Amino acid sequence: EGGGVEVWSAALGRGCGPVVMTDRRIQDLPLMEVIRWSEIALFVGARGRHEELKRVLIGASESGEYENMRRLGMAAAHHFAWNESPQPYDAFHMVIYQLWLRRHAIRYARWGGAEVS
Repeated sequence: EGGGVEVWSAALGRGCGPVVMTDRRIQDLPLMEVIRWSEIALFVGARGRHEELKRVLIGASESGEYENMRRLGMAAAHHFAWNESPQPYDAFHMVIYQLWLRRHAIRYARWGGAEVS
């Protein structure tokens, strides 16, 4: 149900390739700072959906790009798995790593003259 990490992990692990349909810049895919989505998913404009989707899928299939995306997606699937006890490179570790990568991007505000860090 929904698009939780369990769904992503199961789908990628079984070789399903995500197709993202949007006309906007993508900013909220899971683990965007860690996963190179451009290598494991197809991005299609939302306008003219059927024609563009068909063209992109046929092109990716004929060029062999889709098979490479499937292989990379299957390799990335374990990064979406939540375990009872965290295991190396599972979703817990990937979220912590993503937060660590963002540590320099966070701007700290000053409240009452005291800097928060």
